[in-house]
Amino acid sequence: LCAALGEGGCATSSTRQPTRRSAPASIDPRLAPLVDALANKRHYDEPTIGFNGLPGPRSAAYVELAGAATVAQMRALLRHESPTVRLYAALHVIREQSPYAVRALYPLLSDASKVLHRQGGTSSEVELKDMVLRLMHDELDRFGPRHLALLALLRRALADPESSEAMRRGAALALRRAERNK
Repeated sequence: LCAALGEGGCATSSTRQPTRRSAPASIDPRLAPLVDALANKRHYDEPTIGFNGLPGPRSAAYVELAGAATVAQMRALLRHESPTVRLYAALHVIREQSPYAVRALYPLLSDASKVLHRQGGTSSEVELKDMVLRLMHDELDRFGPRHLALLALLRRALADPESSEAMRRGAALALRRAERNK
């Protein structure tokens, strides 16, 4: 099972933090300022919050990064030291639906780092693992069982004896919602 994860590794405890590093030196130099802008924000804004549902100015760095980076580059950012960068990278990886990249999300399902989540006029501090699970829920609401890689990851979290009870409940809920959306 751990070998199938690739670079993400395998968490041995539900409280273990994933290995974090700054953006790899091999990252395209034109992406570094965008990654730094996300890291310096220290909060996650819903990318669709803005005029008429279009990305707002607070999400401009993510929108630009998502347009310029490859899935492999965004996957590498899942290990960035900033939880905000990891969360935006997770959003991109989830939306791209790449089975190889989605597997790299697994360590984030136990990442208890705090992120300030801003949506509309409200904000709250949440754990990264809860936000990643919520992004998965949202994607499954859009694509349902067609997102096979995401469903496989959630099934794995549900069956993993190292997963917390909260993670198992969240994975089960996401899987039920996907089944309803068939």
